[in-house]
Amino acid sequence: ALTLKGLDNASAMVFLQAYGLKDLPVNKLASLLQDIDGHPFLLDNIAHYIQAIGIPAAMENLQGGLEEGNEKFGGLIKKSLSSQEFNALQSLTILNREISLAGLCQIAQVRPSVIMRLREKALLQTNDMGKFWLHNIIRNSLRLTDLEAAKQANLRAMNFYRGQELPLLRQSIDDYASVLEWHYHAVE
Repeated sequence: ALTLKGLDNASAMVFLQAYGLKDLPVNKLASLLQDIDGHPFLLDNIAHYIQAIGIPAAMENLQGGLEEGNEKFGGLIKKSLSSQEFNALQSLTILNREISLAGLCQIAQVRPSVIMRLREKALLQTNDMGKFWLHNIIRNSLRLTDLEAAKQANLRAMNFYRGQELPLLRQSIDDYASVLEWHYHAVE
């Protein structure tokens, strides 16, 4: 139920239209799909939201429907995880880009086994280089609201990125990624 592989935009549009949203302009559906990221849980939730309050009212407050869906999804995730896993995942919502396992462990203050359990549950994604990243639905559903906890997570992230070495030959903006992340987390 928590697998995060969403539908492509064409399939997601057909899904919403099958729920009776045929009258919704295609450009409105397309912009909505970017926020939903093709995830069936949010697609289902937003379709029911639009059906419940009607297309005109929903178009005025689509953000409210997305927030409601994210809140429900966050609740489902919380029920399915141990408190350690949930707190670790929630502290990682401050991240912007891919990060190594060591970085995740430092920021979330957990052992690699906790991160690997989250990966096995498909709540963390990995790229070809073995770096981890959070899916948008996780980031939006579990975003830290406790300012002190967010500050501490950003401090740990800042310290992690500050400790990264820059390549000797810096030729592109990507070579400065750790410096930019360091600065971002310092500001936060």
